Amino acid sequence: MPGEGLIAEFRQGHETMLFDIEGLQFRVLKRRSAGMDTSEEDKALAMLSNLGG
Repeated sequence: MPGEGLIAEFRQGHETMLFDIEGLQFRVLKRRSAGMDTSEEDKALAMLSNLGG
């Protein structure tokens, strides 16, 4: 997405979700508080953080 900065894409079934770093951080916190696995989100967050500076 032009002008949006770095974005992570997650697919769940037929749904595609796009997250910037802040949105991804929120998703991780929300999923962790619900006791859900965040390993893929953690990997994406690490990659975005490394690429973003």
